[in-house]
Order: sequence, then C-alpha cells, then structure tokens
Amino acid sequence: MRHTLRLALLLLAFGAGPVVVRGGTPSACAEDAPAVPNDPGYQYYEKAAVKILKTAGAKVFEAADTARKWGLHQFAFEQAERSLEFDPDLKPAREFLGYEKKQEKWVLNAELAGKVLKQNTRQSTVSDEAFQKTMDKWRDEALKPADQFVASKYADLGDECAGKGFPEQAKKGWEAAIHLDRDNAKGRKGLGFKKLGKIWLTDKQDKARKDAAKGVALKEETQWDTYFGTKLNKVESLHFHIESPHPEAELMEYVAAAETAYAYYLADFGMEPEQDVFGGARAVFVVMGTDDQWNKFVDTYGGNDKEFTRKLSGTGDGVMLHGIRTGAGSTPQGRKDHIVHETVHLLNKYVWDVRGKHAWLDEGLAYYYTLKVLETTATYCVAIKKGSYEKPGDEGGMKSWGDSGAWKGKIKEIVRGKNDVPIRTLVYQPITQLEFQATVKAWCLVTWFMDTNRDKWMSTLSQLKDRGAPEPVLRGTWEKGLEELDDEWHKWVIKTY
Repeated sequence: MRHTLRLALLLLAFGAGPVVVRGGTPSACAEDAPAVPNDPGYQYYEKAAVKILKTAGAKVFEAADTARKWGLHQFAFEQAERSLEFDPDLKPAREFLGYEKKQEKWVLNAELAGKVLKQNTRQSTVSDEAFQKTMDKWRDEALKPADQFVASKYADLGDECAGKGFPEQAKKGWEAAIHLDRDNAKGRKGLGFKKLGKIWLTDKQDKARKDAAKGVALKEETQWDTYFGTKLNKVESLHFHIESPHPEAELMEYVAAAETAYAYYLADFGMEPEQDVFGGARAVFVVMGTDDQWNKFVDTYGGNDKEFTRKLSGTGDGVMLHGIRTGAGSTPQGRKDHIVHETVHLLNKYVWDVRGKHAWLDEGLAYYYTLKVLETTATYCVAIKKGSYEKPGDEGGMKSWGDSGAWKGKIKEIVRGKNDVPIRTLVYQPITQLEFQATVKAWCLVTWFMDTNRDKWMSTLSQLKDRGAPEPVLRGTWEKGLEELDDEWHKWVIKTY
C-alpha cells in the first residue's frame, strides 16, 4: 500500500492505533489500519486519496525547507519524509533525503543520505530561550500553515466521498481534517458541528446552550416587589434573573441575549458554553420603569456621589446586581444592549479578573461581544468626548463616534491621521481617565489580538489575570514591544478596514 494511503487510513481512524508525532503532526508510522479492499467505498477512497492528497506533498516540504534554513534539521528531515507520504515522486524532497533517480525510479544513495543532518543545531551564542522561540516560530509560521493545507485536502476528500454516497469514508476524511486543524470549517460541518464564537459545538453542546438561554417566567413575590411597592414581571434563565415593569416578552429577549453573550464568551476561550463561572449565583438585572424607581435605586446603590450616578443609565452593587434606568429616549433594544454590555463586564471579572485592573480590556471586550451578539453597541462606561471632528487632532464628537457601525472607518481615519492614543498610554489608563475614543481603539485591539492568534491572546489574558503588568506581558507573549505592536496594529487596520 502506498505511503499516502497508509497515512490516510491512519489519520482517518486516529485513536485506533499508535501515532508517531513529528513536529506536532501525525505521520504514517503506525500499525496497518484494517483494510476492506472489496468495499466500493474503500476502493473509491483509495483512488481519490491519491489524486486529492498529492498536492499536500509540496506544501509540507515548504515547512521542511524552512526548518532546514533555520537550522532545525530534525524537523526538516521529518517533514521531508512526511511530504513523500503524499507525493512519492516529489523531487525536492527526494533529493534532500539523498535519493537519486535511476531508470525512472528513486533509489536511496547511502552516501548522500548519510550526509543529511537529523538533529536540530543551536549555535553556542544562542540561548536556550531564543532557540525555543525559533522552534515555536517555525511551528506557528511554517508547520501550522502546512497542516492547515493538508487538512483542507482531507476535508475535500471527505466531501468527495460524501458526494459519491460513501458516508463512512466521508467521515474519515473529515475526521482527519479536524485532527490536523481543529478549526477546519468543512470538516467540522461535515461531522455535524455548529460554530459558536471561535469553537465548534456538538449537537449536545449546542442543545445545552439553547436550553440555558430559555427564560422562565416567575410569579412569586420577591424583595424587589416590596422595595418598589409594586408588582414586577420576572424572568429567569440558567445564569440570569431579570425584574422589571416592562412586558414579560421583552424580559425574555433580555435573558436570551445575555445567555447568548455568556455562551459566545466562554466558547471563544475554549470553555463549555454551559459552564458555570458565576459560582452558582445568578446575575440580577433590575430594569426600572420610572424616574422614581431609578432615584430610589440610586439612593441605595449609587455610591458616594449619588447626584453624579443619577445622570447615568445604570449602576449596581459591584458584584452581581445591576440596575438599569429607563430614561427619555430609552428603547427595548437599548436596554438589551446595556444588559449584554454589563454581562460581559461580569464575565471579564469572573473569567479573567480584569475588571478594575485593566480598563482598556474591560471596555474593549464589552464592545467586542455586544457587537457579536447584537451587531450594535450603545452602552459606554466612559464619557463620550465632546468636540469637533473637523479640528485636527480632535477625534471627539457624538456624530462621528456614536454609531458603532462606523467605527471601522473612523479607526482607519485616525490611524492615517496618527491621532490615536498610543498603546503605551492606553493599557495603563484607569477607567476614570479612559476616554470613549480610546475604548474604541481597545475594541479594535481586542479584535486584532483575537483574530491574529487566539492562543496567544488567551495566554495574555491569563498572565494579566495573575496581576502581570501590561508591558512585560504583551512583550513576552507577542515578542514585540508596545511601540512595535502599535505599528503592527496600524498596518492591520489600514489593510483590513
């Protein structure tokens, strides 16, 4: 059996036999998978695999060649051998490994093969830490793209088999795809997964998420009925409790939006969407219907400067209670936005412990997930700077910044004008000094970090959670200083927006 097909069978039945890992990817060194040569599906799979997987050889050898240039000879040797499992006639790989072509056949030249280096080499002037970073960089920039390319070919193989009516072989192709690239969309969809945030859910997980989002109307009296002296409508879901004189149907929309934000947030960071991060408690939102109710709530929970708090749209006890004002111009959509925004603040606190410590992250993440859930964001925890957008250097003005749909264009304009707040300033500002325009940049930075490398972003958040200072954490994780990160972000904004 060809190496290509042995690899296919192994990957498609991963878990059925031992796998040798070379540089983070499965190889064909394994016990033979059970073969059923008389089965039409098997026969079709074998034939299609040769055709579809062949182009993967050249991509894998690119990773091998990069490893060779960087002195990672072990990885170069392993990936060169792996490339032949997809394309046995791949000339660059054959020659690299010491083969010569004689009478249209590749023959191993023992002398040439003996000269092939098979161990990673580190110069004496290079530290262990620097060499480890080189290996990590190769895995990220060379091996990962190769694996993703190979995964796409296995996914194509799965689709090809499905189209011909061979479901078992299709499943094997899709499983091989997600084994190499966990986020391969075609493979995940073929296997019945659904995407939520940055992860894929099984039907069981998705059902648990939807069940959690279902609100239940409550009829019994609570402390808030007594507090306000009137009967309130009440709706409760797995993680949220909401009371208000507003219609019950509106409250049902509130809990559905809050639970969706909860599930998206956890899914993005690799956690089960139904996981309880609130320690068994429910977040309580009291949505007032009148100014009298709002003023009474502020009298109790408005903090030291109650007159300042009365002007806001919401306040709470700083733990799990939040009250929302229904003022002039308030709409159900706006109140829903507020609840989702505050839900993300709670998640920032209970998952990453950034609330009160890293204001740019707290606000940036709140915008990020409100936009993801509602496609709008109208709730801000900082003052919107008043000013004239036309004045050079002044990016204020409600008209310019109030519409979140225009943020991308506005960000691009201030980047081109070099008027944005430097990252060095942004990451150290407390909430009392953070202006609205800076928080929009924070949202854009969160988007950039998340889209660039989710694993590094999670590492960043974990280290900040452990009370790491922003500059050393960002430098250590992203291997760039704050000014370098700013430059990279500027380039990304111009290219992307």
